[in-house]
Amino acid sequence: MMSDESDGPALEWRSWPAAERPRTWLVAAPVCAGAVGAVWLLTRDVWWVAGAATLLAIGLREYLAPVRYRLDAKGATVTYWLWSRHLGWNRVRRVSLERTGVFLSPFAAPSRIENHRGMHLRYSGNRDAVAAAINRFRPSA
Repeated sequence: MMSDESDGPALEWRSWPAAERPRTWLVAAPVCAGAVGAVWLLTRDVWWVAGAATLLAIGLREYLAPVRYRLDAKGATVTYWLWSRHLGWNRVRRVSLERTGVFLSPFAAPSRIENHRGMHLRYSGNRDAVAAAINRFRPSA
């Protein structure tokens, strides 16, 4: 944790589903290998196989690599491999506490595109701390 402005210390944590639930690899690895193998059988082209493997890795990036989260007075930040995304509290209109994480939406009501504009913060055994940090940092609506 690091200090941040007058609202108190920032909350930082890491979530890595592949390490936290290694048994899921028993399903994920054969499915991914099967998909890449199917592309090879259909095309017999190394470039198509490389493309399929790359798309799978991009699609599973939140599962395959650690994701870092930060909540502070400025907003929420999610950092993947080489990519980071920030959502300021001034843009958050709705907060939904869910079973696996919290969803920050820029829309006051549910929308079809909110999954592309909002941000999902996965818990890592810290649901209460995340909820408390959001209540502490997010200005009253």
